[in-house]
Amino acid sequence: MSECVSAEITKNIISSLHSKTIEYNNDTHTIFVDTERLEPANIGRYPHVLLIGPHLDVTGRANQRCNCDLYYTLLFIENRIKDEPRCGMDIMSIADITRNVAADLIKLLFVSRSRGGWAINTNWESYGHFTDVDQNGIPLFYVFLNIIVKTMINDTNPYERG
Repeated sequence: MSECVSAEITKNIISSLHSKTIEYNNDTHTIFVDTERLEPANIGRYPHVLLIGPHLDVTGRANQRCNCDLYYTLLFIENRIKDEPRCGMDIMSIADITRNVAADLIKLLFVSRSRGGWAINTNWESYGHFTDVDQNGIPLFYVFLNIIVKTMINDTNPYERG
């Protein structure tokens, strides 16, 4: 038996990003993707993306189909934003890193805007950044990207597309 439509879309988002490379701060990085992070650091697994969602918004119902917007937040987390240039290379500003990370995530997501045939379309809504520290006092840099996946789900059976 297959999984429900939103679970299939979530799996597709993860596979679109997991073990892919993005560039920022004059370096190439491989990202890892999880739906939840129970252990604080998982050493060696930075940068990683935490996939939060979906939050479901039903926008209309007709003939046993519901138009759904699935809202996800991608939370890119890095623990080593370098603040010193390497061998004559300039470092990027936090704003430039934010734009580069968001653009690379969008580019990877938009390879399959239909989420492998499970969705009608995928769009990004907003992005930004913030900083924090983990429980060990290690500074963390976050970039968030909010996306909306439009899909049709069978109103009486969430395992079927509408």
